Amino acid sequence: MLTERTESWGSAAYLANSGSEANEAAVGMATQIQEARGRSHVPIVVLSHGYHGSTSLLRHLSMGGQFAPKALGLGVEVRYVDCARWMHMVDDYATYARAFTQSLADAISGCSYGAEPAGIVIIEPWLNVAGGYTLPQETLRIAEESCREQGAILIVDEVFTGFGRGGALSFALASGINPDLITLSKGLTNGTVPLSVTLVSTPIANELSRLPRVFAGHTMSGNALAAEAAIASLGEFDDHGVWSRVSRVAEVVKDASQVFTEQGVGHHTFGTCVSIHLHTDGDALTLSRFCSDRGVVARRQSNSLMLIPALTSAECDLLAAIDVIAAGTSEIELGRATIAEEKN
Repeated sequence: MLTERTESWGSAAYLANSGSEANEAAVGMATQIQEARGRSHVPIVVLSHGYHGSTSLLRHLSMGGQFAPKALGLGVEVRYVDCARWMHMVDDYATYARAFTQSLADAISGCSYGAEPAGIVIIEPWLNVAGGYTLPQETLRIAEESCREQGAILIVDEVFTGFGRGGALSFALASGINPDLITLSKGLTNGTVPLSVTLVSTPIANELSRLPRVFAGHTMSGNALAAEAAIASLGEFDDHGVWSRVSRVAEVVKDASQVFTEQGVGHHTFGTCVSIHLHTDGDALTLSRFCSDRGVVARRQSNSLMLIPALTSAECDLLAAIDVIAAGTSEIELGRATIAEEKN
């Protein structure tokens, strides 16, 4: 049911229980393939502010490795491509976005490290745990082109962005990008039962089929209860117009979020989601409480507040939620201006 939704791109799907397990499986498959191709060393390229899961390996690949267990030496070379400057729009955003994508290409080729090309690249289209930042537009295309040139395997982590949040089943495929592997989870069972999937492109599936064994199974992977929940969830998407509804939700969120531009408040929209970036973690906490007191549930992540609406949200509810957030940001900015004026 899943591979047929990718049209001609994919031909295999491996089920697991969580986004972490799906990403771990994807990295494992990619490593097995590179070893079968004759590589004894498989460097992995990730973004410095990306997040891919909570296993020991994935903690090394997430958030610059800052949460990785330092005493556990995994013997994996990880190349972190710095995101900080374009994320926070220091000086000229376009200039730093170009520098970032060039750094990504250089990390994949190995030229910036004086080393061999990367073997695996894993990217999430929206930097979720970092606070909700949209990648520069050309990032995935450059990653795909660089991987093809260098023989690296591209994994797109859509645990957060898949199943409608990015506007389609897969944001990457809908954007014309053809990764080697795609991971999905949230939305697959509508949050009722743990289930995730690693989708495999046809060329990679063919390579996996020639291996004696693929290390991608877990005891409870694809159990009957989870599978039934997924079938029911997919049925809701198909039978009740959710896919068509997604584009309207995204349109409303994007248009309504212009209020933050007018306020001079930093923000990023991605599909159905918007993230508002405040000056401090304390400001984000204040805004979170402001929204909660007025019936709006939004996720606080460091100095950001993220609105992640249900895909079936009514337009009036979306507009009301963004109005509440905008009222809160206005109050916070007014308070900061008053404090600055008093200091002067």
